[in-house]
Amino acid sequence: MLQVIPIESRSQISEIFANYNPRSQSWLVSDLRTKFELQQKILSREGQYVDESVLRASDLWKILLKRLDPGIRLVSDPFARSLLRAIMDENAEVLGVNSSAEDTVFSYIDQMAAVIFHPEGTQRLEEWFESHPESMNRWKDWYLRARFCALKLLHEHRVITADWITSYLQNFNELERVWDIPLIVDLSGEISRVEAEILRILSRTVDVIVLEPHPSWRKDFHFLLKPYEDLRTQSQKVLSLPSPQKVEKQIEVLRFSGMLAEIKHSVGQIRQWLNQGYLAENIAVIAPDIEIYWPVLQAYLEEEGIPAQKDITHKAQSLPSVTRWLALLRSKSGRLSSSDLEISFFDKEESQQLRYEEFRALFKSLYVNEDLARNDIVYKVFHEQLDLSGLLSRDEFVAKALIYWNSDETEIVQIVLRELLQNATNATKLIWKEWLSYLETIVAAKEYTLEKGSPRGVMVTKLMSAHSEKAQYRLFLGLTDESLRSRNKTQLSGQDYFELAKDIGFYLDNPDQSDLEFELRLLAEADSLKDIYCFGATDLGGTLCSPSTFWMSLHGDH
Repeated sequence: MLQVIPIESRSQISEIFANYNPRSQSWLVSDLRTKFELQQKILSREGQYVDESVLRASDLWKILLKRLDPGIRLVSDPFARSLLRAIMDENAEVLGVNSSAEDTVFSYIDQMAAVIFHPEGTQRLEEWFESHPESMNRWKDWYLRARFCALKLLHEHRVITADWITSYLQNFNELERVWDIPLIVDLSGEISRVEAEILRILSRTVDVIVLEPHPSWRKDFHFLLKPYEDLRTQSQKVLSLPSPQKVEKQIEVLRFSGMLAEIKHSVGQIRQWLNQGYLAENIAVIAPDIEIYWPVLQAYLEEEGIPAQKDITHKAQSLPSVTRWLALLRSKSGRLSSSDLEISFFDKEESQQLRYEEFRALFKSLYVNEDLARNDIVYKVFHEQLDLSGLLSRDEFVAKALIYWNSDETEIVQIVLRELLQNATNATKLIWKEWLSYLETIVAAKEYTLEKGSPRGVMVTKLMSAHSEKAQYRLFLGLTDESLRSRNKTQLSGQDYFELAKDIGFYLDNPDQSDLEFELRLLAEADSLKDIYCFGATDLGGTLCSPSTFWMSLHGDH
């Protein structure tokens, strides 16, 4: 049975959570931090929990996919992009573009996955194009390219990314057969039309209770909340909860010269609250993308001796051993650059025979491999270039790459290669350039933990994971228009999104309706004692930023 419960305030969820049975029900959330917090609450109440007690929505979709199509492999976006580039180069004549347009094609697959993987999606879209010639001229060719590549990835390579799973699940009629645990769905603004349809199908055989965000200003986000409207019309029961009591809170709205000033003020404010006797775990620092702030914020918190719940991590590419490895692989691959040559050469014993100033004078500019002959010592080290012809299997690439790893630090190379081995099978064959490009992408993204966060420290989190009963004193950083709005990398206009929804029923993620802005407004109404909303006029690089409409609306009141 499908049941919808409109939620005016997050405080009402505590009442539902009190009646929830973690042994026989699954609570569905959107992010990892909320999942961990709920697991701790269950642990303190019940003394134990099972894996299915709290699930991220993405975990549930993966479980359904594994049970319905065990032969398909879930891969990371960077690996899917590597395969996509290979497909595009192989079929450049058919597509009319080559791998240089990979970013655009991937964006179209992401944006249009619900149509691409729907059994009747392309047929409906073709009919829609007939009555919308202007849209057809603008992006039909890109859609067809994206569909061609997406189906190649799915059917020939048998891979899929996490973002495409729900769209692919539309093809299965027996969804309800592979899931038998009642669900409580708490996804706030992070629910798509396809996900809502999957939940409706599951409700045929299990009880599904959907917690629908129902603020007074919901009409401003009608498009974003459309999936809930659909679920409400199809539910057998809509339950109303008593209206929550309004809690008075202090609000400050501040403008700063830039992000650094925001950070300095925030750390000073946290120190003041701690000196007043407030607990660190009751304080939260929240930003749309906290990772932009974290490296600098962490240094200031450490200087003040303020513990944080967030782990201290470093990028793999910050390690000299990894930087030298990639520089050497690029240099041996004929991808010459002065900086790579310098890094890889001055790690060698032979470099002692050449003064650095002389090296710089000779190799400041590099054009072709023959430039290495400007010095005999350098030429001897690099004249043996890697054989880049033909396709390489995964294991062949790993074996060749590891020959050039010359450090005793093996832990980080294991972390990097584990990611590569998880995504690629030995049957996967790519040219050397693509393997190396994928390896560079892994290194750029991979982090390793230097120090675990303090469980009772200040909560430092991104906006989409910020709902917490413990956070009573909250600092919101980075409330700029740029950070709250997603950028549209496709040619679809705002009108296209509305027309597609109205005419053929495909509610795609509209960049004009920001789920970040929706979450911010929900959070602003959550129970707390003091909220400080900050806007920095420039980012850490000095680029000018514009204030978000939400910050401006508050600024006018305070």
